[in-house]
Amino acid sequence: MGKRQKKEEMKLEKFSEIIEKAIRESDVHMHINLPKDSMEPVIQSSFGVATIDLYIMLHALRKVIYEIWSDGAFDPSKKEDMIDGILQLVKEDLMKEETK
Repeated sequence: MGKRQKKEEMKLEKFSEIIEKAIRESDVHMHINLPKDSMEPVIQSSFGVATIDLYIMLHALRKVIYEIWSDGAFDPSKKEDMIDGILQLVKEDLMKEETK
């Protein structure tokens, strides 16, 4: 591991600590609405800061994935494939938006 990568990981760790501290010290509310005939979410958050909203949604996604796994509706030996698939969907969706 190079010095730059280690430094970037330390920055990310510190950044995560700061966000988690802000979240833990607050009463956080987030509402996601998908209007009828739309797949464009409307997000309302008590923070209203996109970086913190993303952090919260990532933790929520983790919880939803764990619930899917615990339901028994998914083959446990395919967990990594499921995660890769989800990340690929997000990447494709973001890249598609970039080309519009």
